[in-house]
Amino acid sequence: MELKRYVVRPSMQVLAVYEVTGNQKEEIANEHIEEENGTILDVVQTIDGYELTTITKMTYRNNGIDIIQNEELIMTLPENKKLVYVENKGFVVPERKICTVEEAIEDLSVLKED
Repeated sequence: MELKRYVVRPSMQVLAVYEVTGNQKEEIANEHIEEENGTILDVVQTIDGYELTTITKMTYRNNGIDIIQNEELIMTLPENKKLVYVENKGFVVPERKICTVEEAIEDLSVLKED
């Protein structure tokens, strides 16, 4: 019996990535989502140097009560930090390691059987 090596198929998902340089001062995300149940979500993100500010506002109704929930999150990021875009959240620090397509191909090429 001949054993062959297999790996978990790599993700083919392409990510939108924003790299922090420390020289940016701009709005990088602005989302307005209205759901069928009447919930409204607004997410606005700005970057100023190394400081990323995320302002989230959710408006919804629960048991006949109108609720407005506001949150402000300020993060100071290191230079060259890569942020990944996530729908309804804006740009976030990735939970897993990310790399370029070329880096992924190079990493996987070492597993190739002759």
